[in-house]
Amino acid sequence: MNLSSCTTFYKVFSTFILLLLLASCATKPPITASLGYIQQDLSTLTRWQVSGKIAFITPNERASAYMNWQNSEDQVAFNLNNLLGINLANLEITNGNVVLEANSERFTGESPSQLIYETTGWRVPIEELQNWVKGYIPSNLNEINQPTIKYSENGLAESVNFDCEFCDVWNIRYVGFQTANIGEQQYVLPKTIDMTNPAYQARIKINVSKWSQYIAR
Repeated sequence: MNLSSCTTFYKVFSTFILLLLLASCATKPPITASLGYIQQDLSTLTRWQVSGKIAFITPNERASAYMNWQNSEDQVAFNLNNLLGINLANLEITNGNVVLEANSERFTGESPSQLIYETTGWRVPIEELQNWVKGYIPSNLNEINQPTIKYSENGLAESVNFDCEFCDVWNIRYVGFQTANIGEQQYVLPKTIDMTNPAYQARIKINVSKWSQYIAR
């Protein structure tokens, strides 16, 4: 891939990736104290689909797009379209195989985080985003730097400061939540997520319009 296509791809996919961060997850009226303390096991929520709008902001660039993210135990499909409905990028992970398509280019690998780093230079913890987008911050005893988490009085994640070897520092703020029926279970999931990365002076805002059950293709 020549320098010109790399530059174009970087601009398209940097939007895709940072928007993805993550994360992944939601837009709704804020959950209030009147709902009481919320108990739910988000670790068991592995089959879901989320759609919404994502915005990427840096000192030199502002971009927004529509996203559709499908997630199951063995497959992830993330699609990014512009406001006119034209596809910008696709990321698919199936049984450990990763395929990234953007700007008429196709890239493959075994690790989504590594593939993104090799093609864009961004250190993005894609694996962690599958949890962040639904407001689930698991504790990892093998992680050198544990995330710093602040919870609201409802028991929902309010803000997270995450630093790891391959992802730099990300500050995640959950601005709003919404209720969603997935399968036979009702969850309280993020509706608005605001993420910042001081190293890149980047900001990502995700507004989720709908959480739903994953439908296999």
